[in-house]
Amino acid sequence: MQRSRDKWWIVVCFVAQGVLFAQDMQREDPIQITAERSVFQWEIQRLLLEGKTRQIPTIQQGTSVLKADTIVYEDQKKIGYAFGNVSFQDLQRGALLVAGEGTYDTIKKEVTATKSPRLSLKKDNVEILGNVIRFFPEKNTMFVYRNVKVKGKNYLLQGDQAQLYQSTGRLFVQGNASLEQEDTTIFSRTMQIVYGSGKLSSYTALDDVAITEKKKGYVITGGRLDYYEELAYTRITKDPQIHFTNESGAAKVTCLVIDMYQNEDRANLLGNVQITKGSQKVTSRWGQYYIKQKKIVLTGSPVLEDGASRFEAMMMVFDVEKQELVLEGRGRGKLSGQ
Repeated sequence: MQRSRDKWWIVVCFVAQGVLFAQDMQREDPIQITAERSVFQWEIQRLLLEGKTRQIPTIQQGTSVLKADTIVYEDQKKIGYAFGNVSFQDLQRGALLVAGEGTYDTIKKEVTATKSPRLSLKKDNVEILGNVIRFFPEKNTMFVYRNVKVKGKNYLLQGDQAQLYQSTGRLFVQGNASLEQEDTTIFSRTMQIVYGSGKLSSYTALDDVAITEKKKGYVITGGRLDYYEELAYTRITKDPQIHFTNESGAAKVTCLVIDMYQNEDRANLLGNVQITKGSQKVTSRWGQYYIKQKKIVLTGSPVLEDGASRFEAMMMVFDVEKQELVLEGRGRGKLSGQ
């Protein structure tokens, strides 16, 4: 007689559990929970899901599916805690998040992944890594913290933290931001990026901007950089400078604005152009930097000053490789002591 009572109480527990999940179904998307082995702790409203061979522990809500070696689901909080081989897949948005541990808030529709999380967005052709990833599938939004890496078709973006808004194709990176594209690397404090299909459409780098070119032999610094892929155009403002260093020595170019045209392989130097090499200084209203030819052509009343010596010419050409200056056209000058 006693055994019958025990069995009856077990049935009551599982029936009550079913009612709880039915209430969730009435409020929003139904929550389906499956596992090879499940233990429901009635007093604390907690469900333990285990299993590896026949049925992996799974929580499914709409198009979102959470799987792991072990899942603890707290019914009062409506949160699932996942441990070991965690994977969260959003079938509608083509997102797959894998990690060592994670949580899934079924009310907020929020996934938080830790222990080497990696998020793949198939539609965007983007892969995201970091120490912590918070993913909001229904909002198409994610936040990444510490050791952030975003990999696209032709770029690698890194930083301390990032926010990605998938619906608008926008990505923001803060702290030690860097962008690598082929032989070019851009450093700055923050970056704002617009992307599509894994490629960059445009981006803005702000504060302590530095551009290094492995093959072209220069470093450009400034306070702001704006890039537009469709126009193959880059603008650098807020005290832009070009630094040249080679066997011939070092030289620096400053101006108000640098406009670079990638397809033409040239840059326009606009306003208060100045080239400094040792005691020599060349000033001009504007100039053009021909990147492949490694020459800077200064027009707009260029003037060369070296101590008390001063020379003027119609045009001056600075050879970046040899770091030599050639004066062309009618001009005049005065040597020191003459």
